[in-house]
Amino acid sequence: MHLGRTCYGKGRHPTVSTHTGGWVQFLPNKTAGLPRTQDTPLSFNEYHVPGGQVLTMEMAWGSKEVGAPRCGPVGASFVPGPGKNYDVSLQLERNYCWVRVREIVPAADGTVGTTPVQTTPALLCGDDKDHRRRRYDTAP
Repeated sequence: MHLGRTCYGKGRHPTVSTHTGGWVQFLPNKTAGLPRTQDTPLSFNEYHVPGGQVLTMEMAWGSKEVGAPRCGPVGASFVPGPGKNYDVSLQLERNYCWVRVREIVPAADGTVGTTPVQTTPALLCGDDKDHRRRRYDTAP
């Protein structure tokens, strides 16, 4: 997560590194009390972020094995609303991936739904020296 900017990369900007899946799935989830959706994965992390400020998510998936499928990194930006909860995930479909952002919306009957959130594709920041080695995929 890159707080307060519309690009991603190593750079000199405040970031929060998050990891899920793989061997990390055996570590305890970082929870902040968000309601669970029907498709909340077994391995997840939750964070409090300031509302009303741009937030850029940088995501990637893959294996370190030679020839294994890979995706990303890809990035998307949005402005979280104050007091709102969101679900952010990397979506994979065929040879394409993108960052999906949904607002978590609890219903009066106790169920939890989601609403898609419009995002803006994010590219690497100009100060990222590894920019030539990265892919620039964006959301569909």
